Formats: sequence, structure tokens, C-alpha cells
Amino acid sequence: MKRTVIIHCHIFKNAGHTFDWSLKNNFGESFLDHRDSEKMKRGAGYLGGFISESRNLKALSSHHIRFPLPDVPDVRLLPAIILRHPIDRLGSIYLYERKHEGQYTHDADSKKISLQEFMLQRISSERPGVISNFQTRFCLDRDPHAVNEKEFKLALERVGKMPLLGLVDYYDESMVLFEETLRPYYPDIDLSYAGQNISLSGEKNLEQRIRAIFDVLGIETLDTLLAGNHWDLMLYLETKSILRKRIREMPDFTGKLNDFYRRCLSLRNIEIREH
Repeated sequence: MKRTVIIHCHIFKNAGHTFDWSLKNNFGESFLDHRDSEKMKRGAGYLGGFISESRNLKALSSHHIRFPLPDVPDVRLLPAIILRHPIDRLGSIYLYERKHEGQYTHDADSKKISLQEFMLQRISSERPGVISNFQTRFCLDRDPHAVNEKEFKLALERVGKMPLLGLVDYYDESMVLFEETLRPYYPDIDLSYAGQNISLSGEKNLEQRIRAIFDVLGIETLDTLLAGNHWDLMLYLETKSILRKRIREMPDFTGKLNDFYRRCLSLRNIEIREH
């Protein structure tokens, strides 16, 4: 029988820490938080050998997953990816950088500059980095400086085939879909969570967060930002359609979602008592 390994393709600022927390809570030492390993950048050859040798591995998370994923004898890989509205994601990156004083991008001035300055600096950089169509580029077999329609269609095709596909603003719904997919392999899977690494922006809903960003950006900055993330916005909208279809097709989705809410509430009550 094949063993099953969940591969979390962890995109920066896309609720990955929360999902990783749930994986760790389920699998303990059989979950590997491998994000900082430069070896992952070597691609399928390294990842395939690593999984083959790690006989107790049940789930792995990395910022450095590279596609295509390997074919590993006697192992069923279930890739998981969580996407986010690109403008909401950029706002979260800005808040993160200010809080951590450029720890991620090694930019000591990130705490001092305005949101508008931050956006313009990143979008006009010679390197696309984490701010320009990053999610679409992440889903490709290579990382082009600029994305075209052909490459977008390839990224969308890959996303559409993902057995574990989620959205940040549909996080709870996504986890219910994940549990349904994983239950044949892990019958006791429970992806309920107490939120991890959540910024202050999480206090508002998606529309309010995006509106807050639009309100402080000038028209020229906003146009530049949208142009630089056209394909990520398209990918987000297509992913939302895919998720809604999967939700409609799941038997008793509402009942399962309500059960998920109850489990999350129980976890949060435990966390409050412990603190």
C-alpha cells in the first residue's frame, strides 16, 4: 500500500503558519517544517529522495517547493496550496515588515516608510520578489520575471488539479474541504486551529482591508499595483470559482462547516484558559 504525504507549498503571508500548526497538531514528529532548507530549491530530485528516505514522514511544509513535484515510488503526494487576494496579501506583507523591521526582506527602513512608498519601491524593483504576481509565479515550473497569458494558463491548470486548494478569506471552508479529501488517508484528521501569526489586518473582513489600502494609495500607485498583480488577481478569482464548485458538490457541507467551527471554538477556549 502507498503511504500518503501532504506537501504544503507554503506561500509567504498566506495563512501558512496556521495550517502548519494544524499539521503539527495532527502528526507531531511526522510533520516536518522544512521551510528554511536551501536544499529544497534543488527541485524534484532532492525532494523525491528526501521523501523516499523519510519513512515516517506524513506532512511537509516549505517556502521553497519547486514544481513539478517528484514521482516517488510507493508514495502518494497530496500537494496543498493556499492563495490570497493579491492586494490583501501585499497589505499583510507591509504590516509584517513594519512589525519585524525588515527581518524577511532585510530592509531596515521598512518600519519607517509609508504604505505607498513601500508598494512603489517593491513594484518597481528590478526583481519581482514577493510583491508582483508572486503567487502565479510560484505555481510555475520556473520563476519568470514577467508572467504572460500562456504561463498564467499553466499556473491555473496546476491550481485546478490541486487536491488541497484553499483561500485565505475562505480559510475555514478550505479546511473543511481539506479534511474531506484527507479523511480516506487519515481518518482522524482535524484541521481546526487557533490562529497563528495573524496581523492586525485580520480584525477586518477582506473588503474592509482592501478598501483601507485603496484609501491611502493614490490613483497612480493603485494602477501600478493592480497592473503588477493582474495575473495574481485572475488566479484568485478563478480559485474562488473552483472552491465554490467544490463546496456545492460536498454532501452536507454546512453541517461539516458548523462542526469545524465548534472544534475551533473549543481550541480557542483551551488556549484562553492556558494563558
